[in-house]
Parts: sequence; structure tokens; C-alpha cells
Amino acid sequence: MEKIDWYKVCQKFFLWQWVIMAAALAFGIGVGIGLGKSLPTQIPLYYSRPWGEEQLAGKAELVVPLLGIVFSVLLSSFLVKKVGSDKVLAALILGSTVVAEMMLLLAMIRIVVLVI
Repeated sequence: MEKIDWYKVCQKFFLWQWVIMAAALAFGIGVGIGLGKSLPTQIPLYYSRPWGEEQLAGKAELVVPLLGIVFSVLLSSFLVKKVGSDKVLAALILGSTVVAEMMLLLAMIRIVVLVI
């Protein structure tokens, strides 16, 4: 059985989380600049709430998923530096962060495509 190089796995996850964050920021800035005026005043942002008015938020609140992505990148980077020598734990932290960021980015794309 081949041994896994956890250091390389951490490096790849670390790179991917920053690439996803850059893509999300580019998408958010592009939507803000390009479609800011054509977006409706309320967008469906909170899907976990009951159907109707409770799901709607102002278009300025589309920044919330972006802030979630940036916060998760900064938090995971801090945690990975704290665990230091345990590369398996660092890979798990970075991998879960990459998955969460992808979900938030896809949610933002879904919201924009839905309202346009």
C-alpha cells in the first residue's frame, strides 16, 4: 500500500481554498458592479427558513456568503498553523473548509441565476 504524503495534500487543499475564495470574491464583485442595479430589492437568501417572506433578504445581504467564505479561509489558516505538526488533522480542516466554501459559492451562483 502506498503511503500518503499529507504535507502535499495540505498544500493542495490550502491552494484550493485560496483559489475558491478568489473566485468567490471575483464573482461577488462582478455581480455587484455588473448586475447591482438590475437585481431585485429582495432576494431569496435564507433557504432554511419557512417559505415566503422569511426567506427574503435585501440585495446588500448577498455579501453574507462572501464574508462566510473569507472568514472560513482565515479561520482554517489559523487553525492549521496551530496544529502544526499533525498533517492529517490539518488536511481534514482544510478539506472541510474547501467543501464549505464550494457550497457557499454554489449557493451564491444559484441565488443570482434564480433572480436574473
